[in-house]
Amino acid sequence: MDPTHPPSDRGLMPRSPPAGMLGPVSTRAPSAAPVRRPDARRPVPALAAGLAVLALGAATAVVGIPLLRPEPGCASARDEALNEVLAGRDELDLRPTGTSEAVGHRSAGCDEDGAASATVRYDGLGPADVVAHYDEVLTERGWTRVGDVRDRGSLPPVACWSGTVDGAEARFAIETTAPVDDATTPGPSYLVVLRAAHDVDPSC
Repeated sequence: MDPTHPPSDRGLMPRSPPAGMLGPVSTRAPSAAPVRRPDARRPVPALAAGLAVLALGAATAVVGIPLLRPEPGCASARDEALNEVLAGRDELDLRPTGTSEAVGHRSAGCDEDGAASATVRYDGLGPADVVAHYDEVLTERGWTRVGDVRDRGSLPPVACWSGTVDGAEARFAIETTAPVDDATTPGPSYLVVLRAAHDVDPSC
């Protein structure tokens, strides 16, 4: 054998490792890699962000809605300005003899219809007892008695007159009211209510 040409391994059987060198051979099939399922409870970031934007937009829209009436509830700014005018009108002070103004019961503000309104309560006579007096003094000032008056609920007006205040339609009404305190109120009571408005009907 030529020492310069080592024998070739071609054609030879593969050599087995020596006995005792082989490890235990497993007969189990290789397990498949676990499949990871998406968690249905986990929110999708893009969807959550979109819902937050929609909620914010809805809240902004609600906050941005303008009030249709200025505080405290007149139909317009010029009707709101009539409150101060009505509070100074002398028709509110034309009480008949035998009555007195109830302390703390003079007020002005917008009524439920959006008209400006001023109210004074008087004690001493009932509403039916003072109609003739107001009919006389109001007629002298150009007011006209209104035949049909609207029922305003539990306290409908007893009598009503129409006129104008600062160019606005106005109504003067006598309404029924209960005494605040029967022990201290001198006799029955009534209300005089002066309403006026440019932009709504100041009906009695």
